[in-house]
Amino acid sequence: MQASTGTNPLLSVPFRIPFDQIGADQVEPAIATLLEDARARIESLANQPGERTFVNTMSALDQLSEPLDVAMAVVRHLEAVATYPELRAALNAVQPAVSAFYSGIPLNEALWGTIKGYAATGEASSLSGERRRFLKKNC
Repeated sequence: MQASTGTNPLLSVPFRIPFDQIGADQVEPAIATLLEDARARIESLANQPGERTFVNTMSALDQLSEPLDVAMAVVRHLEAVATYPELRAALNAVQPAVSAFYSGIPLNEALWGTIKGYAATGEASSLSGERRRFLKKNC
């Protein structure tokens, strides 16, 4: 698989995934950038001043790792269906940092405080349906 010479397609994966433009040399830089962005989103969410709402707390939590999720899904898919040694090595190189990121989310005390703070609001107590289940799952 040949890497593109333009921008890294893993940083903003379109609906029609350009598999032919994704190369092993793009995996590590893209995932490092997406991890940095996701960590910044966590910090922003955890330290955001003002009133907590479902949108600025729970929806933000749900969406903070979406670009990383998509990029990793694309890389894993490519590795599964069109693997080659360099791609396997790139995936293996990013897996520990990605795993550490995801396992660290529930251990982030500031983020936990933010979610608990939202759970104590009147809006949170009046949630129903899937929003209520989502809050309970994360609280």
